[in-house]
Amino acid sequence: YWQESQSGAKVENVPVAPVIRRDISDVLEETGTINPVNKVAIKSEVSGRVQNVYVEDGMMVTSGFVLVELDKTDLLNTRKDLEYELKEAELNYDRAKIDYDRNYELFQKRIISYDAYDQVKVTLDLRSNTVLKVITKIDTNTDNLKKTTIFSPTSGTVLNKNIEVGEMVVGANSVSSGTEMMTVADLKDLEVSSYVNEIDVTRLHVGQD
Repeated sequence: YWQESQSGAKVENVPVAPVIRRDISDVLEETGTINPVNKVAIKSEVSGRVQNVYVEDGMMVTSGFVLVELDKTDLLNTRKDLEYELKEAELNYDRAKIDYDRNYELFQKRIISYDAYDQVKVTLDLRSNTVLKVITKIDTNTDNLKKTTIFSPTSGTVLNKNIEVGEMVVGANSVSSGTEMMTVADLKDLEVSSYVNEIDVTRLHVGQD
């Protein structure tokens, strides 16, 4: 309020307060994103069409829970072809083994030359290698069939599910990062990702409230 001074001029009263020692709070407000500390991106090791999806966003799962199944039709058809291929390879090996045994006896009796004997031996080895190659293909096919069922590698909450039944997924391998089908995260431990400019970052330190 105003009051008259002795000279007649109006003088404004200024509020005063006693000096008190206190802490000054320096608050820094920033926006950020809350993310789980521990999370696993779920990808398939094989490519295929999604046949079944057993989870939705926000669903709790345990380690080993079945998340997704891919269509096995192509792999099962390949398996049948490989089984026929194996039978043919085994028959060829059996014939080569009979020829080898016969020629081995002839070679021992010095009836045939070493070159003739060596030729049937090489043929037997080639037939044996063919059988082993087909067996390896069958083992790979068996492994891929198992991989069409995708299990949760850890316990947690399903986040960011981005596949539906009928969609194609690409398997993760050395040349492709693969399709990320969803994330399984532990929401007990969270962290905040935020951008702090170069001026304000000097005001921060480890353990600060």
